Amino acid sequence: MNTDSCVEGEIKERISAGNRAYRVHKELFTSKLTSQNIKPQIYNMVILPTVAHTSETWVLMENIKNKLMIFERKIMRKIYGATRTDGG
Repeated sequence: MNTDSCVEGEIKERISAGNRAYRVHKELFTSKLTSQNIKPQIYNMVILPTVAHTSETWVLMENIKNKLMIFERKIMRKIYGATRTDGG
């Protein structure tokens, strides 16, 4: 992975894997029976390792950092729902 395009391709694959992991556990994240305190722990144990796998080898450029932050915010919005600061 010496070129930026290889790293970007790997990031895309990892984000897709994170989305799949979320969809597999969606019922757990969206359930009213799951405590709000437990949801971030589940995220940190299931989705984050899926996305961050082999991240030690990534050279993070600003655009790649933005893609990862966008993914994290998107998943957190799905888990917690919209907030008042989301423009509503």
